[in-house]
Amino acid sequence: MVWKDCGGRKCEAGWGYNESLDLPIECKEGSANIKKFDKVDWQYFVYNLSSNSIPYLDTVNYVSSSKSQKFLDFQIVLDNKEHWQVECHIVKRREGCKKYVSYPLGCSHFIRWIDFGVDFWLQFPKSEFPSDPEELKVLFKERKFNEDQKKVNCKVLINYEVIKEQTLEEVLTYMTELEVNNKNSYIPIRFDYLKLDHEIRETIVNNQNQFALFLTYLYIVCRKIEMKMDQVGCPNIIETTTGKVDSSVKMCVNLHKTKEKYKAMERKDFLKMYPTLKTLVNNYVTYVKYLVDQRDDIDDGDDLPGNVDELRGWLSKLDNWVPVKSGEEWISPVDSFIDSNHPLEEPMETQ
Repeated sequence: MVWKDCGGRKCEAGWGYNESLDLPIECKEGSANIKKFDKVDWQYFVYNLSSNSIPYLDTVNYVSSSKSQKFLDFQIVLDNKEHWQVECHIVKRREGCKKYVSYPLGCSHFIRWIDFGVDFWLQFPKSEFPSDPEELKVLFKERKFNEDQKKVNCKVLINYEVIKEQTLEEVLTYMTELEVNNKNSYIPIRFDYLKLDHEIRETIVNNQNQFALFLTYLYIVCRKIEMKMDQVGCPNIIETTTGKVDSSVKMCVNLHKTKEKYKAMERKDFLKMYPTLKTLVNNYVTYVKYLVDQRDDIDDGDDLPGNVDELRGWLSKLDNWVPVKSGEEWISPVDSFIDSNHPLEEPMETQ
């Protein structure tokens, strides 16, 4: 079996799947044969998390999804402490379906099995817990935390929808309730897929790995600035949007203009950089979502306006940045300015 995380996306057994875009494609034909689990199946995955950590993403369309954006928001650490991040799956049932007679254009595979349940993530400082991830997994499996550990506050993401703060003790209670309660909202957690026997034209995404990495870092840098602004009541946060595409030519022109503005901007003051960063995020999200919906090739990965190393450096620098109010104006403290203030004349090569 070849399993793929659903990541909060909607999908059903029997649907098509585009592997190059990591995209489930809705199909109307057929119905799933449901098999229910007789007992709970828990899975745990433990990750190191720091202020400049980001998840590994291998497709550019990931950031264009609101569920994915919620997950990326959850990943953002606003301090410079080391954290544990624990992914917990509880599988309650599996649905399977035979291959349909026909599939829409763009389907390279079909979804054979889907595991349903509850998918939630925990984030907490490392200081009170074992330094070995395997030891931490054992503690979760056996639920044998000490009283001090149970009092630790955790950031929790449930089903890629809700982010909230809970003590570890409250989380453990929730996990016990999940084992005995069948009234929870179950979502697709992961799916198994098989290749279809017909040939399709693969969607080409140029330099996809670096494009996905650049876009993810760009989004996270922008959201970290916004979270820091929100903490102190700084206004003028721009909404993350997918713009309406009346003309694909106009869409590409807008993206090109914003990329040029990004390359030319002074790299010194996060508050002044923010509007350009956010406009670039929104233009990229619109561009990627439109071309994915059209199943069209995506070639902008060969013309990135900057490099990942620069964005990674900004992400670390933001740990100690916070805007302050001076009279009626919000400003960045002088001691938080970025060391390099030279604009890029040419896109830098990604590593």
